Amino acid sequence: MISASVDKAADAIRRAAPFATESATPSPIAPTSRARPLTQDQCGQLAELLSVMTSGEATSLDLTMRAVDRARAWPGIVVDLDRAGPRALEAAAEADRRRSLGQPLGALAGVPVTVKDNVDVRGLVSGQGGWLGRHESAADSACWSRLLNEGSVLIGHTSMHELAWGLTTPGCPNPWGTGLSTGGSSGGAAASVAAGIVPISIGTDTGGSIRVPAALCGVAGLRPTHGIPSLRGVAPLAPSLDTLGTMALSAGDCVFVHELLSKPGTAAPSELNGVRVGVLLGWRGRVSAPVAAAMEASCAVLREQGVQICDVELSLVHVAPSVAYVIMLIESSRQWLAEAERQSVNVGADVLEQLREGQRIDTSDGCYEIAVALARSLRVETMEAFRSQGLSALLSPMTASSGFRDDAATVAVANDRQVATTDALSRYAALASVTGLPALSLPAGLDDGVPVAVQLIGGPFDERMIATVARPIEEGPGHVVDMTRRKLEPSTPAT
Repeated sequence: MISASVDKAADAIRRAAPFATESATPSPIAPTSRARPLTQDQCGQLAELLSVMTSGEATSLDLTMRAVDRARAWPGIVVDLDRAGPRALEAAAEADRRRSLGQPLGALAGVPVTVKDNVDVRGLVSGQGGWLGRHESAADSACWSRLLNEGSVLIGHTSMHELAWGLTTPGCPNPWGTGLSTGGSSGGAAASVAAGIVPISIGTDTGGSIRVPAALCGVAGLRPTHGIPSLRGVAPLAPSLDTLGTMALSAGDCVFVHELLSKPGTAAPSELNGVRVGVLLGWRGRVSAPVAAAMEASCAVLREQGVQICDVELSLVHVAPSVAYVIMLIESSRQWLAEAERQSVNVGADVLEQLREGQRIDTSDGCYEIAVALARSLRVETMEAFRSQGLSALLSPMTASSGFRDDAATVAVANDRQVATTDALSRYAALASVTGLPALSLPAGLDDGVPVAVQLIGGPFDERMIATVARPIEEGPGHVVDMTRRKLEPSTPAT
């Protein structure tokens, strides 16, 4: 089954090879002008939590104890709670002591957070969802070091698909209903936010591993511009695509935390009147009715803010999923196959097969080089669309359907046509992955009680811009998702 999918993807990029760009203008390595750092009152729902601690209404220890209790009530989301939990309570007590003494505090002082199981935290095991590359970390990752310096309280590592090589997270419950998929590979990170365990979680996104789980769990998920933040201390999958990002209760929260992990990107306008947003053509007739309704509702609320909506056609966008898949296969095989063969009895059959398939196509007629050249072509074409049409963002569906079941091989889209679940989950995630542009998944409605999401893609370092465009969608069609999520409890799922 995997072999047939691999051959299909390889054939697709070979057919598109004549359109590959031999060279391209180098990607910018920093914004032309950085914005001023965000303040706590400029973030989203996180500001509410910070104000509760500042006012003394609740302590960090109160919030941390609640986080630990909720993590225990939803087993399968946080994987090392027994070891990380006691450390979290100590850290929370220290944050409260510093606050009571009026000592300097970080921007996230006392805030409970989780990190994906491939992020190193000194003294804890980084399991990567299995045994391959599993180790006890001797040092903190760059990511956790920054969060620690800002006063964050770590509740623990979250569950993930083994090696981050999949769009599911086996064994991880989705708070929206029994049997619903969380998506992957950062399913535990998204679920920890949706379940109300933490307001912030860190994940990684290679081919959609932040944005897909965020969509299925009804939270915001940011894949920032490729290359930021630092990936030191984070296990790689496909280095040319790997990106560290944030899942949170709102787009503003995602960007606030992202800028703590890196630096501010480009400034965004305070209002949207006159801003142009392009809608990627090709989704009509290819998504379920609730996803189509979410797209229409999102466009409507943006128009109400004075946003100019225009259609955008990219000639190579159809090959983006194949490009992403081939690059992931080959780079992950180069990274992990030798070790996987040595530990084959401890490696999941699906992961081992994909690593072996990566080696198989890596030896065939320049497949990797063609895929990389097509990725450059897609970036050139996308950036030209931004420039020529004066765009601030692109809008697309996030997934082709919603309410994915854990065991579903196919899912219904337009006119009840069945498509492979992997295609429905990855189809719209691939463009940002292969172009390295920032992308944001955000809730935009409910489908029979479960979340539906849309995606915003920005120019390089335009994380603030896409969060600004996201706000009317969050306050409009996405508001019902937020209100419903706040009521989720382990004993009373949404479905």
